[in-house]
Amino acid sequence: MHKIRVLVVDDHTIIRDGIRALLTLVTDIEVVGEAANGREAIEKTRELAPDVVLMDIAMPIMDGLEATRRIHKEFAETKVLVLTQYDEEEYIFSIIEAGAQGFITKTAASSELASGIRAVY
Repeated sequence: MHKIRVLVVDDHTIIRDGIRALLTLVTDIEVVGEAANGREAIEKTRELAPDVVLMDIAMPIMDGLEATRRIHKEFAETKVLVLTQYDEEEYIFSIIEAGAQGFITKTAASSELASGIRAVY
């Protein structure tokens, strides 16, 4: 069975650890790497070729929107699902405009995370 290869990008280690722990319970998804900022996300995408990048927006060094733009342009086969605390219209438009295939809020139920990853994949 093919597993969906996911790169988790968030500047908070505890969030990355929690997402990894949640996704280990899902049989068709595999976390192949992690990054703490947008610049690392681009490097890890180049190195690991994930199917989906789960991307936070607010991060140091390079934010998630800029990283999404670059990943969308350079790695067209890689899908981006933004995981964000923001759900205001202005952010949603910016997320889609940057090239993300979808978004999920950090207030969503954990079961929605795997569904979101499958949907953008």
